[in-house]
Amino acid sequence: MRYVGKAVESAFFPKLMGTYEKELHGIWYRQIAAASSRWVVNIGAAEGYYAVGLLFSKATTTIICFEESAVGQSLIRALAAKNGITAGLEVRGRCDSAALRACLAQSGVPAFVLCDIEGGELDVLTIEQVPQLARCEMLVEVHESVLPGIGTTLVDRFGATHQASKHLPQLRVESDLPNHSSYWRILPTGYALGLMDELRSPIDYWLHFVPRGGK
Repeated sequence: MRYVGKAVESAFFPKLMGTYEKELHGIWYRQIAAASSRWVVNIGAAEGYYAVGLLFSKATTTIICFEESAVGQSLIRALAAKNGITAGLEVRGRCDSAALRACLAQSGVPAFVLCDIEGGELDVLTIEQVPQLARCEMLVEVHESVLPGIGTTLVDRFGATHQASKHLPQLRVESDLPNHSSYWRILPTGYALGLMDELRSPIDYWLHFVPRGGK
């Protein structure tokens, strides 16, 4: 996949190297293998790494992006154009619970919800305001560094409807360097490891929620 020249509030080089959020690769491999027709709703889409990438890999046919930054919205469209994505992508602005509820009602079937909004997940992801979430698979970046205890709150909130698994950030090591390009492997090891560093807070992590009883 071809890429744009910068990232929005996230690490740039790991996306070029294919190591970005490698802790989640297993989840995305399953999504790609399923060639799912369900919608993916990407809340906090930044410049479109996941939105365009999932369409490019044919892991889904429809992506709804919520991104409040005008720069991010422009980059999503530019990234889609660079990779020949002309259908299946819709870019919207800021997401709140009402916007998410309307989006999921529009989809008609349970969607896959990807959420990374720096602590805003506590307000947006609520079954009381968005009842469709009870049947949606969700992958949420949890920002304990912003709101301590938010992960426990989310697990408790969805405990009756979802099984949750926790994915912790991992240090990058030399074996993580991509095999698809010799360019990265000719760099000094320390420099390459530095490029893979996503500069994450060590107390932030991800929660993967799967509806009980299947999707």
